[in-house]
Amino acid sequence: MAPTIELIFPARPIAAQTQRLNCAKGQDMISTIVRFRLPPGETHADAMAEIQKTLPIYQAAAPALIRKAIHLDTDAGVGTSIYLWADRAPAEAFFARASEMIKAKTGHAPDVEYLDCDILVDNSAGEVHVF
Repeated sequence: MAPTIELIFPARPIAAQTQRLNCAKGQDMISTIVRFRLPPGETHADAMAEIQKTLPIYQAAAPALIRKAIHLDTDAGVGTSIYLWADRAPAEAFFARASEMIKAKTGHAPDVEYLDCDILVDNSAGEVHVF
């Protein structure tokens, strides 16, 4: 017997909210997942204070940087950031600089993974974007 999936939230008609974003030729929205080590013994409060000092860097990366989420696991001594970029080129340029900054602080270069974004569901705007 095939498994069934029960929707928790009422479904909205996707076609009514789907749109194609106008990206320049050769430019597609991408996501990056960045995994990094925290300095040994850094507490959650310490890590948050350090990250808050860097927020202007991420704000200055707009409009190329659309969103950034930061996840910390201070018990394991690691962090993960997930970014949504309008294009790969500014992401690569950003991480060329940011990776050096992270390595200088922690002693380890971060692991940066680039992912092409095919579909973006934006519930806050009630939109679905197809690339």
